[in-house]
Amino acid sequence: MEILQLDRGQGRLQIKVEGHEDFFVLSRFLKDGDLITSKTTRKIKRENKVFRKSMVVTLRFTETSYQSFGKRLRISGIIQEGPEDLVSRGSYHTINVEINDILELRREDLTKEDIDQLRKAEKYTKMPPLLLVAIERGVATVGLLSSYELKVIRSLAREVSTKGVEGSKSLLHKFFSEVFSIMRQYLDTSKAVIVAGPGFTKKKFSKFLADKIPNEKVYTGNISTGTRSGLHEIVRRGLPEKIQKDQRISEETRLIGDLLKHIGKEDGLAVYGYDEVKRAITYGAVDTLLISDSTFYSKKMRDEIMKMIEQTRDMGGSFRIISSLHPSGKQFEQMGGLGALLRYKLR
Repeated sequence: MEILQLDRGQGRLQIKVEGHEDFFVLSRFLKDGDLITSKTTRKIKRENKVFRKSMVVTLRFTETSYQSFGKRLRISGIIQEGPEDLVSRGSYHTINVEINDILELRREDLTKEDIDQLRKAEKYTKMPPLLLVAIERGVATVGLLSSYELKVIRSLAREVSTKGVEGSKSLLHKFFSEVFSIMRQYLDTSKAVIVAGPGFTKKKFSKFLADKIPNEKVYTGNISTGTRSGLHEIVRRGLPEKIQKDQRISEETRLIGDLLKHIGKEDGLAVYGYDEVKRAITYGAVDTLLISDSTFYSKKMRDEIMKMIEQTRDMGGSFRIISSLHPSGKQFEQMGGLGALLRYKLR
């Protein structure tokens, strides 16, 4: 994502969509009443002929349709402006937003927090992903870790044991080759590869990769399994942060881990749920306010959430928006999407 123009006084933004993650950011950011201006096509009927015509229209936003790693974002709304001979003001239309498209957004109450979130998104979406491989003997899972999402690409299970040393080596080499073939198409766009697992298989696989990937691009780590849960374990253990310091998902996973740890210990240093978090803010006890993305962008909660953020900042605390596209974020969302790490216990 690139913010091409920004005029907070006029509540106006111009944004260039640069990658698939931008679809997710925009699907969360847009809210009812926003005015969206973009190029689009519309089906036109003329003298028993039907054809599609390119044009620029402005919609009053009503909803989005987005699927993870989809090729486009669908933005729907009511037409406010457009060529009078081609569109009817007040009719319903959907814009299909694709990579490299430019959107203009107008919002009457464009806040500092709105701009901060887009600036962070602009930074995070430019970060190249990390390629993760959880591997053990005969079992491997390959995933792609972006700033907002952990995507499982494919899991693989193969028999690698047989009678005779040479036979086993041959099966293991074939298994490694299959894993590498899954990885291959993601290597050029990934910053680094993390190979992790139990035992010695991860080291053997790293050696297998030595003549295929530069050594400085491959990192190894210890986890307990080569299954899908191994990818989540890589993130929980903070391995990505050692490579990419500002890795958003790793940091968010750590924050949610801290929240759950304190809640489990019942030490009074973490709270969740609207009433408890509101009380902690009132007492000035909040060090870090945690808000799920769905809660932050909720029309129903928006005004109250903005007040909570402002109060937290006034008391010297900070806030974080937690993505719901990774396991810890989903778990936090299921808890209500509102929590806080505290400086001290409340009575």
